[in-house]
Amino acid sequence: MLAVDLVSLGCMFFYRWPNLRVKKPRALEIARAKSASRPVIDRYFQELDRILSKYHLKDKPARLYNLDEKGLSMDHKPPKIITGKHYKAQAVTCGKSKTVTVIGGGYGVGIQIPPLSFFQV
Repeated sequence: MLAVDLVSLGCMFFYRWPNLRVKKPRALEIARAKSASRPVIDRYFQELDRILSKYHLKDKPARLYNLDEKGLSMDHKPPKIITGKHYKAQAVTCGKSKTVTVIGGGYGVGIQIPPLSFFQV
């Protein structure tokens, strides 16, 4: 009976606050959180534009490759939180847990490079 009362209480709470949602935060390492500022990102794209112009690559998408790695944490699971509707929830982590690394990529004409996975043994 108590569980039903808590559920109905939660429903009433969200009825009174329609702009709130329960979300699970995305894990984000502290170093990445600090480096993702507007000036840093602007400098990156200015430098990218300079390099593409220098080597005459702006009109040659078949010569542009993009590779990215993603470390998938084996430990950290952020809790769910209550946020505004349009807020992207993030939980800052230490980045010291065991991970599986996946590398994927493609190039400018839309062809995908098969992903690689690295496991710690």
